[in-house]
Amino acid sequence: MTLERTLATVLLCSLIAACSPTNPEWEKARKLDTLEAYAQFEKQFPASQEAALARSRRAALADEREWRGANRVDTAEAYAAYIAQHPQGVWAARARARQAELIAAAPPVPTPATTEAVEKAAGVRAAEDAKPAPAEKSPPEKSPAAKPRTAVTLQLGAFSSAERAQKSWREAQNIVASLRNAKPLVVHGSGSNLYRLRVEVESRADGERICAALRKAGASCIEL
Repeated sequence: MTLERTLATVLLCSLIAACSPTNPEWEKARKLDTLEAYAQFEKQFPASQEAALARSRRAALADEREWRGANRVDTAEAYAAYIAQHPQGVWAARARARQAELIAAAPPVPTPATTEAVEKAAGVRAAEDAKPAPAEKSPPEKSPAAKPRTAVTLQLGAFSSAERAQKSWREAQNIVASLRNAKPLVVHGSGSNLYRLRVEVESRADGERICAALRKAGASCIEL
């Protein structure tokens, strides 16, 4: 009788272990099914067995969101931005094909001025050279040469409303402390319902650092 009870106890323990409930935070993230929810779960439970699933689903959601934004805008620039961020994405092949179509359909670049126009302009310059030279004046003081700009513009996503763009900006500031003193720019292009969130940083190195931090947290960031 003792042996039977022991075997029954072992079997019961095995069943309890096999049917143990999953992490409730994981179930919450699955129900929300958002980039932010999966990123928060991965941050809280990096060593859990669901962490790899969270990373995979987060990447799929980011791919889908960027593709929808590019497809809605439907410009060669939008598709190029998607391809740069998701070169192996689900819709990468379609994005490249549509980008090629748009580039091929673009109007031709204006041709240079004709030879006749060039000769006419040369004649005008020759006539001006023949005029008496004005009295010499002291040369004006040269202003210091301006340093070349090295600023880089980052795009932090395209949104359906200005409010959503501002919300995403606040989230980005919480992720990257250096953005708290920056000023965002929300661009609403004509013929598009998207509000593009952009910010200018001082250098390419700063842009790469900021984008890396935002992407790690599940946010969108590309360099224009």
